[in-house]
Amino acid sequence: MTLIEVCLAMLVLGTAALASAHLFALTLKMVAGARMQSVATMLAAQRVEQLRASGWQVAGTIATLPSSPANSLGTNSAGFVEYFDQNGHSVGSGVIPPSTAVYICRWFVDSHPWNPSEMRVIRVLATFVTRDQQAQPGALRRRLADEALVTTMLTRKVQ
Repeated sequence: MTLIEVCLAMLVLGTAALASAHLFALTLKMVAGARMQSVATMLAAQRVEQLRASGWQVAGTIATLPSSPANSLGTNSAGFVEYFDQNGHSVGSGVIPPSTAVYICRWFVDSHPWNPSEMRVIRVLATFVTRDQQAQPGALRRRLADEALVTTMLTRKVQ
C-alpha cells in the first residue's frame, strides 16, 4: 500500500466519521424532542382524566365542572392553566408562568350544544413555554406540530 492510498483511505474514513458524528448529534436532538412531546402528551392525558374524575358526570350530585373562558386554550386563564418543570412536576398556576416552567397545560370546558345540561366538551392543550410564544393567540388557537391536544366529552350517568 502506497502513501497516497493510505492518505485516501484516511480521508474516506474521516469523512465517514464526520458524517456519523453529525447523525449522532441529530439523533440526540430528535430523541430530546420526542421526550418533550411524550411528556406533553402525558400531561394533557392526565389533565383530561382529572377533569373526568371531577364527579360531575353522576346525576344528582352537586359537583360542578365550570365552563372556561372562550380563549382558555390560547391564553393563560386563571383556573384553567397549570405549569410544569422539565420532569413534568407542577410548578404552579396563574396567568404568568413561573421561571422554572417548561410546559404549559391549558384546558377548555364548555357545555355541548346538543344537550347543554347533560354533556360537557373538554379540550386540553399541552405545549412548551418557548413554543407557546410562537403561536398566534386567540380563542381559535390551533395545535402546533409538536403540541398535544386531547379532546373528550362527558355525559351524566343516570342512577
